[in-house]
Amino acid sequence: MRDAEAYCKAARDGDEQPSATTYGPQQAKAWGVLNLDRKRACSLSAYDYEDYIGTEYAKKTKAFYWNMLDPTAKDVVTIDRWVLRALGLNRDHLSIRQYDAVVEAIRDVARKYKTQAHKVQATIWLAVQDEWEEQEETVPF
Repeated sequence: MRDAEAYCKAARDGDEQPSATTYGPQQAKAWGVLNLDRKRACSLSAYDYEDYIGTEYAKKTKAFYWNMLDPTAKDVVTIDRWVLRALGLNRDHLSIRQYDAVVEAIRDVARKYKTQAHKVQATIWLAVQDEWEEQEETVPF
């Protein structure tokens, strides 16, 4: 949040790009979006910003973008570490094929229960995070 605030302030004030704790490519994307001239930015659609989101391999980033932009989008699912933990998968060794299979499995569950896929993902997220935090509370330090 501090980095986002610093970036927005620097872009607003015409200052140089500040340092941030996130990865360099994400910094470049954020700085690029913040520095679009206002006239051009006002004429862009959400689809025009996809250039700043990443390549076709940035599946999580793109899904998160669309989930935030349009929470009602039925087929968009963000696969994060909590979902991967629920499935016993290692996020550092997840192939694109595995990622796509997890997305499709969540969509299947959503169809079965006649709900939206992002709601299934969110339910998994909450359940796994709650359990993870409970385990951390019981571990003596």
